[in-house]
Amino acid sequence: MKPIYQTYSLCPICSFIDPPSNALSKWNGKTLVKAQVIQLNNQIHFETQCPKHGKKSFLYCSHANFFHNILSFTPGLLDIPRQKKKVATLDMEDLYERIKEVGQHIENKPLIVEMDLFSQQGEQVQWFSRQFIAKQLSRIQSIMQDCNFILKINGKTVDQLEKFNDNVWNVLTLLQGSKNLVLLELTFDRIQLLSRLSNSCLENSQVYPSIHLYIQKDDEETNLQELSVSLQVLNQQFTNLQIVVRIVVARHALPDLRAFLLLLRGMKGFIKFIILDLERDTTLILQQLQNSSSDTVYQLDCVVLLQKIEQETSGEIAVSDFYPLSVAMVLEPLFQLLKYGSFNIRPSPFCAFATMLINTPVAFQSVPLSRLFNIPKLFKEMLPLLPKLKTWQQSENISGWLSDVQLMMQLKKLLSSCQLRQDLPDLFSYLLSSNETMQKQVEQVVHDAQFLIVHNLMDVGVLDMARRSRCSCLSLQNSEDQSVFLTASCQSNCL
Repeated sequence: MKPIYQTYSLCPICSFIDPPSNALSKWNGKTLVKAQVIQLNNQIHFETQCPKHGKKSFLYCSHANFFHNILSFTPGLLDIPRQKKKVATLDMEDLYERIKEVGQHIENKPLIVEMDLFSQQGEQVQWFSRQFIAKQLSRIQSIMQDCNFILKINGKTVDQLEKFNDNVWNVLTLLQGSKNLVLLELTFDRIQLLSRLSNSCLENSQVYPSIHLYIQKDDEETNLQELSVSLQVLNQQFTNLQIVVRIVVARHALPDLRAFLLLLRGMKGFIKFIILDLERDTTLILQQLQNSSSDTVYQLDCVVLLQKIEQETSGEIAVSDFYPLSVAMVLEPLFQLLKYGSFNIRPSPFCAFATMLINTPVAFQSVPLSRLFNIPKLFKEMLPLLPKLKTWQQSENISGWLSDVQLMMQLKKLLSSCQLRQDLPDLFSYLLSSNETMQKQVEQVVHDAQFLIVHNLMDVGVLDMARRSRCSCLSLQNSEDQSVFLTASCQSNCL
């Protein structure tokens, strides 16, 4: 056994099934226990130790080399759990405390902030006032300050779509002039109804509708037909709309994804993000934990889905093409240069694995970026340049680093040395070119690029506080006195 890092977790039995009257340690009303991530042979396990219910072991990753490679893309991560307990258990609710305690080890601002426009209990819907929504946004903007963010609005099962549409337009008015994006979480049928409104918010280029689809093993054909018809209808109604498709699959019974991936990858320019959520049924988790013995090992392996993608794309997308989403931190200044905004893309490395699929008119059709560029080399050599680039990026003084001749030469040499193919154009020249034709070519490549993301969800059975303290998504919660507070979106849709 080789310890990798110490952390804290919840005992799910104490927290949800058999809560003790005198818990030794509490976190948000739940029982906090010691936990560790260890290596056993070529596997990574997550172990919790509860004084009452004993040890629980979970297979975190079936390939130790993959796990260590993922962690290598987040410098300083393993320093955090070795510090005092307060640091290791800091949550996104204590954002300013995180900034004070953790400092340089963690980028403290999230990528996504989740906000509701109404509350719902059963069939009763209570819409928030415009003043309250403005207060929520003001709170978000005070936290984000000089960083852009993605505002996720959950439509849930709302039927008053005209009211919902009006409220989204109100939000867009409040965000006017910013590079912030709006992600709308709605069902297929509601997206279609929303698209038919005369003044649909989907016409706004800042809005990205996100469509959920739960695919069960043996129901693939029916799910595929529904998805195909719905996407065609939506694509015909809007010429410039780009969407997010989120597919939820069960860890214990992965469906056949071959036809789904073929369909979605073929719709470049329309489908921007393809997100695969790995989840476990909460009821099943608790039943297993309650009835099992202490030597039971629970399966939480994420590599199985990555291997399935490689198999079902015939190697066009391989396990080796996936990198932690946090690798995108080195691209943040380039997004600013391309006028896409100043975003922090730094989730915990084990929470999401992504590959960028490049599409061009002739040369490349859904080719992983890792086949064209040396991603590890790009990350390693860009990292030391980030502090200076980030300073100018936050001050919006892009001309500052463009006029730094030495820095420009470093970037040009770096990008050139990371190219894996000799027939690729000089990317740096394209990025800085004032030539209208070259600018349009760059814009088209960026527009047609797709992102395939495997979201490795935590759940009530396994909470790793070291991961949670890096959650990339905040959720605004509304208390009874109408005040606003923040919580991490782990164990839910944090992407």
